[in-house]
Amino acid sequence: MLIRRHISSGHRAAFAQQAATLAAAWPPPGVSLDEENSRDREAERAYAHTFAALHGIDYIASGAFRAVFDLQDRFALKLPWADEAHDGYAASMAEAFIWAEASARDRRWLAPVLASDPEGAWLVMPLAQP
Repeated sequence: MLIRRHISSGHRAAFAQQAATLAAAWPPPGVSLDEENSRDREAERAYAHTFAALHGIDYIASGAFRAVFDLQDRFALKLPWADEAHDGYAASMAEAFIWAEASARDRRWLAPVLASDPEGAWLVMPLAQP
């Protein structure tokens, strides 16, 4: 993986500001359960595409708990899906904590967290290229 690890503090602040602005505008659809008691992933992806188009960013993909967007063709913004357990928020807080606490040796295997919301509402990291 090719990952840019060194970002100036000015860039970090700019990404944090952009991420916070986008997170404030991110009202993900509520959890809708079908017969199997699962979320409507197709509706979530459609919403993420619409959100990205409205805000001039690109939607990359969705995971179990977060949607991922491309900031400036270089950075990933992760925003949590709404769910009753707030799993996406917890995932962002855990990812930021793991990065902050990782040893130099372990960081070789992790994508750096460049900026994150302390409550888990957003997280910014470099886009990883396989």
